[in-house]
Amino acid sequence: MSREKGRSAGPSPTVGGSTIKALAQSEPSLKELIRQAVTEAISPFIARLNGLDEKVASFEKSVSSSLEKTAGLELNAWQNKTEIKAVKKEMKSLEGQMIELQMEKAKMFLRIQNFPEEQEENLRQKMAELLAQLAGKSDKELYYDIVSAYRVSSSYVVKKSFPREIFIRSSSIITRNDIMRRANETQLKHEQTEITIRREILFLVRKKRVKYKQLTALLLKKAVRYRYLIPEGLSFIYKGQPIKITTEEQMQSFLTEHGGDLDFETAQKGDGVESSIEVPTDYTTILQKLRPRGKDPIKKK
Repeated sequence: MSREKGRSAGPSPTVGGSTIKALAQSEPSLKELIRQAVTEAISPFIARLNGLDEKVASFEKSVSSSLEKTAGLELNAWQNKTEIKAVKKEMKSLEGQMIELQMEKAKMFLRIQNFPEEQEENLRQKMAELLAQLAGKSDKELYYDIVSAYRVSSSYVVKKSFPREIFIRSSSIITRNDIMRRANETQLKHEQTEITIRREILFLVRKKRVKYKQLTALLLKKAVRYRYLIPEGLSFIYKGQPIKITTEEQMQSFLTEHGGDLDFETAQKGDGVESSIEVPTDYTTILQKLRPRGKDPIKKK
């Protein structure tokens, strides 16, 4: 009895074993709980990361689209520049053709300057009488060669109180050229008043010729004959070589090469270059050098 009591008083191995077994069985469920807790804790961050990935992908897509548009715009800009250059080139060609056509028409005109004005004047008759000797014709013959004669005013004439210019349109280019050639060889006068005869030159052409002023002044000083080109430029013979200049760059290159012989000096001031050209004020001596030698083709009455 005492042994049985003693045995029953100690701990039961069955009870202890079942407790360990229960704890062992409960361990996986604890891990699962921890896993679920961690998953629930980090799931918002994972969702945010996924959202960021989508935003990054969308941003990359928009950047790629922008780059494509930029490339397209650059291509269009390059094409537009090419087209603009082509249009400018075509416009310059058309401008040259227009100037040539207008200059052909202007070849029939003469400008008479400093001829005294009178009231109710018959300009056609007066111009025939004035220019008959230069044309090598009688007054009556030249009268019928003159299609029209009229005066034209300008701000310069009004400012200087000069007589208005007379524009003469001739029906014969030969007659017009004879008048100009002989007018360059002698001084035409009317009642002791010196009369100037000029060709009709378009304003656009005169504007283009301004840029060559420094070169023409130097050529005049050296008594070098030159001829203006249409629509712009100069041609002349220098040191036995034919020279043709049609752009301002070509003129500067010529002055750089031959400026010493033409007494052309450049002095730098700051970043620019100033041209020191002594423009002659008296062209009488120069024009006498350029005129052909020989007797005056116009006989005095």
